[in-house]
Amino acid sequence: QNDADLAVAAALHGVRAGATLVHGTINGFDMSTNLATVVPALQIRMGRSVVPEASLADLTALSRFVDEQANQPHRNNQPFVGSSAFAHKGGIHVAAVLKNEDTYQHIQPGLVGNQRRILISELSGRGNIMSKIEEF
Repeated sequence: QNDADLAVAAALHGVRAGATLVHGTINGFDMSTNLATVVPALQIRMGRSVVPEASLADLTALSRFVDEQANQPHRNNQPFVGSSAFAHKGGIHVAAVLKNEDTYQHIQPGLVGNQRRILISELSGRGNIMSKIEEF
């Protein structure tokens, strides 16, 4: 249950303590543990084999599909599968990411089928603008 918004943390702690099963749903529907967060955290960050690597790369598409089927908006702020999970907008921040993606990204976005986004805002620098130009 995610009554206190701690279901993901509780699931990860449970696995560290020896649990072999995590119950949840994609995107955490029905106040359940969000498997779109738990699965990559276990597999990529904790080194636990949960799903085949190719399946992990389909996670973002699966998350969006489930939201679409449930007629729910996709939550952009989800840690691995949200469109803002790998979004960068601060000038110095973007300059660092463009030189070395690992500086401000906890994983490579493609591992979960997501992608990096460079945004334009009042915090943007030259790197943001050049990155946007290169997109076109």
